[in-house]
This record gives sequence, C-alpha cells and structure tokens, in this order.
Amino acid sequence: MTSTLCCTGLHRGMTSTSTGRACAVIAFVIAVAAYPVPAAAQSGQLKGKVIDAQNKAVEGAKILMAATDTGRKFETKTNGKGEFIQIGLPPGNYQVTASK
Repeated sequence: MTSTLCCTGLHRGMTSTSTGRACAVIAFVIAVAAYPVPAAAQSGQLKGKVIDAQNKAVEGAKILMAATDTGRKFETKTNGKGEFIQIGLPPGNYQVTASK
C-alpha cells in the first residue's frame, strides 16, 4: 500500500513584519514524502524549506497546511535552516502556505 501526500495551490505569501516593512517569501521548496505504510498506520509527512530572494533560509516562517478535502489544518514553523517537517498527516491533498 502506498500513502501519498500531494501539495496543491502553493502560494507565495506576502505579509508585513513588525517593523511595517513588507517581507516576501519568494521561494518555497517543498518535498512531499510518498512511501509505503502498513494498512494500520495511514499517515504521512510533509517537509520542505523556505528561502528568500537571496536564496537565504527563512527562520521562523509560519507554515500552514490545510487539507483541501476536510479543511483540517496543521501548523508548524521553520527552524534556523529554513526547514520544516510535519509528521502524522492523514493522506490527502494539502494547500501549503508560508508567511513571515
């Protein structure tokens, strides 16, 4: 059995920082894990990296993953390398957004 997570509707977010300056998350690279799982497990993971226009990691970016079929939402933040991982996701299609 194969469990597949799919990312659809990937957006480049534009939000303002606390200083009022606009900050654009220019590049959002995402790796979607699709791997065989036992029938009882039925979960997957989503991981990726957020980088800016200068190809530098964006630390502390908010990552929102919304299941398009159920509306269920999951949230995490990027680490110091701009990376994130969310484990235990139910299989399905997700709209993923990043903002800072």
